[in-house]
Amino acid sequence: MWFEQLPEQCPPSDATLPSGDYFRLISGDLLVCDDFQSHRMLAPLKVFNVAECVAHSLSVFTDLSACESITKLPIHRGKKIVKINLDSTDGAIKKTGKDKSHFSWWRSHEFDFAKAIVVSV
Repeated sequence: MWFEQLPEQCPPSDATLPSGDYFRLISGDLLVCDDFQSHRMLAPLKVFNVAECVAHSLSVFTDLSACESITKLPIHRGKKIVKINLDSTDGAIKKTGKDKSHFSWWRSHEFDFAKAIVVSV
């Protein structure tokens, strides 16, 4: 069911099914599969400052302005924002982090990244 192999107890039992529009940063001008891979998939040996389950998730936001604000950080400067309409077949989400609109998303095999729409350049 999941796009990648997840650790045990992941997603957590309090994760829910997504429903609605979410926003995510992408690196280039064109959508590619790597834009929808977890930090753990992209950097298998890196030590992250989050729980391993969260390292296996993708960051999404429910609020466009919150997503726009992180593009001011040096690591995210120049990235584009895409809007994704997620539904129950696309995986599971859980509110994580300090920002009230930030969610961790565990992507399912069903998700088709081609349905994402670039909303900011």
